[in-house]
Amino acid sequence: MIEITPQELKAKLDAKEALTLVDLRDPHAYQEKHIPGALNVSVGAAFAEEFKAVVPDTDAVIVLYNEFKEDTSDTASAALLESLGYKNVSVLPDGLMGWMNAGFQVEFGRES
Repeated sequence: MIEITPQELKAKLDAKEALTLVDLRDPHAYQEKHIPGALNVSVGAAFAEEFKAVVPDTDAVIVLYNEFKEDTSDTASAALLESLGYKNVSVLPDGLMGWMNAGFQVEFGRES
């Protein structure tokens, strides 16, 4: 698992690099705000099955994020995905709050 900064993620998104950005928060929090282009796959009992349905390609470049640094669901989810054979998993360790604190825009009210 690799950590990525908000600035590195923004550069990749601006360059339209092929990556799958995944918001791990619950659907209500995702609806309130999320990083533009992010899919929503909430952490929970069925996470692995739901993730495999949304991102079946184990070679996909994946960036996971949660709400803030103290929430470790991103690193736990990354470890789980790696154990399932996903090869290119990164996390945004400061989460959505780190993204917003870096001055980057969020998107509101879109269903994944």
